[in-house]
Amino acid sequence: VLNLNNRSLFTHELLEHYTSMFSTSPTPFIAFVQNISHAYESSLEGVPFVSDKIFCSGWFSYADLISWGNDLACQHCGPTPDEVIFDGVSISFSHKQV
Repeated sequence: VLNLNNRSLFTHELLEHYTSMFSTSPTPFIAFVQNISHAYESSLEGVPFVSDKIFCSGWFSYADLISWGNDLACQHCGPTPDEVIFDGVSISFSHKQV
């Protein structure tokens, strides 16, 4: 469980669920939060989910803690290649988040 400033708790499963959705399709935080909010409202009798800003902050805190390792390293260049090409849709966060 990720404790965000002693105000919001997020399970590893929920944060990984967003990571999985994000890495397989360009799912913005707002769309994910709206989806989870609908699920909360229907199954937890109106218990609200957090705002997209709070979830975004929680996910980036979680991402800072993840040990990404070298699982995406090039077999020829190693973990620090001279050039890297990113998908602009997936890596479209605000500069302050990176």
